[in-house]
Amino acid sequence: MERADLLAELSPEQRAIVTAEDTPLLVLAGAGSGKTRVLTHRIAWLLAQGRARPGEIMAVTFTNKATREMQERIATLVGPESRRMWVGTFHALAHRLLRRHASAVGLPETFTILDEDDQKRLVQEIMRLAGVDPERLTPGAVQAFINRHKDEGRRSRDLGPEVPATHRALYEAYEKRLNTLGAVDFAELLLRALEIWTRQPDILSSYRERLRYVFVDEFQDSNTVQYRWLLALVRPGGPVPLAVGDDDQAIYGWRGAHPEHLRRFLDDVPGARLVRLERNYRSHQTILDAANAVIAQNRSRLGKRLWSEDRSGGPLTLYLAGDEEDEARWVADWLTDRRRENPTPAAVLYRINAQSRPLEEALLSRGLPYRLVGTVRFFQRAEIKDALAYLRLLRHPDDDLAFARVVNRPSRGVGERTLAALEARAGRGLLHAAEAYVADVTEPARARRALGGFLDLLERLRASVETLPLPELVARVVEESGLKVHAEASGRERSAGDAPAAERAANLEELVAAAAYFLERANEEGESLPASAGGRLDAFLAHCLLQAEDHREEASTSKDVITLMSLHAAKGLEFDRVVLVGLNEGLLPHARALDNPGDLEEERRLLYVGLTRARRDLALSARRLRKQRSGGRVYVLPAQTSRFLREIPSSLLAVSGAGDPSGDSPQRPHARSDASWRPGDGVRHPVFGDGVVTACEEDSGGLRLEIRFRGAGTKWLLADYARLTRAPTS
Repeated sequence: MERADLLAELSPEQRAIVTAEDTPLLVLAGAGSGKTRVLTHRIAWLLAQGRARPGEIMAVTFTNKATREMQERIATLVGPESRRMWVGTFHALAHRLLRRHASAVGLPETFTILDEDDQKRLVQEIMRLAGVDPERLTPGAVQAFINRHKDEGRRSRDLGPEVPATHRALYEAYEKRLNTLGAVDFAELLLRALEIWTRQPDILSSYRERLRYVFVDEFQDSNTVQYRWLLALVRPGGPVPLAVGDDDQAIYGWRGAHPEHLRRFLDDVPGARLVRLERNYRSHQTILDAANAVIAQNRSRLGKRLWSEDRSGGPLTLYLAGDEEDEARWVADWLTDRRRENPTPAAVLYRINAQSRPLEEALLSRGLPYRLVGTVRFFQRAEIKDALAYLRLLRHPDDDLAFARVVNRPSRGVGERTLAALEARAGRGLLHAAEAYVADVTEPARARRALGGFLDLLERLRASVETLPLPELVARVVEESGLKVHAEASGRERSAGDAPAAERAANLEELVAAAAYFLERANEEGESLPASAGGRLDAFLAHCLLQAEDHREEASTSKDVITLMSLHAAKGLEFDRVVLVGLNEGLLPHARALDNPGDLEEERRLLYVGLTRARRDLALSARRLRKQRSGGRVYVLPAQTSRFLREIPSSLLAVSGAGDPSGDSPQRPHARSDASWRPGDGVRHPVFGDGVVTACEEDSGGLRLEIRFRGAGTKWLLADYARLTRAPTS
């Protein structure tokens, strides 16, 4: 593409960034402001100007989806030479560095990568050996503790005196076990990459000389290790950095992300300059006015205000529902009405996944097609992880985690007692222990036969690693391991939530196709794969694990499908039509955030992200009532609308439903008009309509009434809160 063409479609603000001189830049890019376009055009401009060659540019993203999008856009602008650039997620680039320099940080060249399940099993093993009661300290808590400290760049030796001795000992034992296995987990990938810089200054120096420009997308999502890694690379004399981020969309604090890195960048990188992109190309101004009003309440932000040339939007719809069922019915009706007028991509967004249940039922009852985002991704499915564990074990016989996963999968008669016996004698690893167990005539014959068959299977398959092409090897493992037959035959025994048998078998077939596609894509992109078949298997296994690490689901953009997803999952996406549900205290903001100002600001950013997903139609809903279960009964209590709703100017909202969003707090009961309710009395409720009292109870909470409503069924209400008036019983 010609240089003039590169600039023709850019706004003046975007053009200034693309053509900037070699100075460190922090681009504060608002939602829908075209940040990806700026990044890719800046790269293309530098190449067109001759200021850099492709191999001198590194571009870092946070998701595989973002990596693919960036690669495709750059290739469109500059052609196939873009393949020589360093483009990938932090984890993928760290893996690439470690494969080149493993020995520099004490790793074997054939190191393996553990996924979250592998890591959890390793933690469980360490806790068992240490005699730690999993009821008092759960493996999940230990796993989170280890990952949190790794994300902050701390080894077990770096922990302060305030850390409990048990936690310190488990972390230390975990590190030793990883070293014995020659393995890394996902947090370890990043930490080892940082240690390459800190321990091997000559290696760092070579990359600082090799690279001229470094680009980082979604910079507000960086954790401490990622930030330190970047700073070490770009310090004075290194490549020129351009970091793009938005502190108003920082919603991953619970993952270790630090949005304050945006502000620190300006202090830590000499000469760094802040540039704002505030023009929004996605939404009309009414949507942006609502988003601006909400986010302006956050104090810890660099500050910007989104604007659009599109002034065509009317007020946003706000529905004040009775309860979650009423809310779901209204959502389905609202979407149905607008689909008749104009079928277009739509999404329903919520704070927690449990909110999807009534929504699904309402959509199903109206025959509306929907897609629920949050299902298990391909490389995280149990049958796929089983097959990958077999492949890992062929290449790495000492991989005890892979051995333990598949030694009895499918079932071959190796029970927990046998596995415990192997672990007791596993000085050189479980595989060696199994060989010794089979040779020991004092052990049970049945268990020895089962283990012997498994070892024979591994031996046959291992002989194929260097003789079969990768896809054929995967196919043979799937067939001879018995995984495919087991998947096809186990449909009736599957647990609730498992994929159907036919789907699991199809997934295993798809893994074979994935191996073939991996080789094809590497060939097309000119990526150099190891010469040996075993090395290509290692590369494929690493590819699978890095893909599985990216938990983001991609939403459907079909006009015929409604996407249901959490607000966290919606980040980075956009839809013509969006409904945000459950805008209540305790949901958004979440109950866990109510007492912490920092967490409350993140909850507000989460709503800001939701608001700015919408292109044209945006509707909001809140509930005036909530359900509380006690003693086998369900009581209906008042619910307080979100404080965030009250931050949106009323002039931007068209309100319908059960009343005013600034209504009474649930802490204040409505005045009792009559406390002498009896069974048989007729009542009228502002949401549920007319009904008849069928039972009355008095306890410390006040008078409770069971009421059968004509159109809403039977409900238990607190008389002090329910705003009931008398009505005829006929």
